[in-house]
Amino acid sequence: MSNEVINFIVPYSSFGFECGSWPMEMRDTCELCGIPLAMDAIAFVCSYECTFCGPCAGHGEKPCPNCGGELVRRPRRLLKNPSSSLPGTIGGVQ
Repeated sequence: MSNEVINFIVPYSSFGFECGSWPMEMRDTCELCGIPLAMDAIAFVCSYECTFCGPCAGHGEKPCPNCGGELVRRPRRLLKNPSSSLPGTIGGVQ
């Protein structure tokens, strides 16, 4: 048996994605404190998509508490209806 890596290429459009890449999971809660995070909230993620609110991530100054990796600011997903943000959440309607 060969150790050769085989890549299967499937068009992203087959899954309904428009921008040509896999979308982020965009988790909706901080993994440390549990606060809800709206899609347009400021949050931080590592390469495994561990997700944290700004205070728990030290605003990007701390390593990921789960894997020790670098935390970077998560891109915000534009909302089709801005009123759909969760009230009382970081990034939501206050």
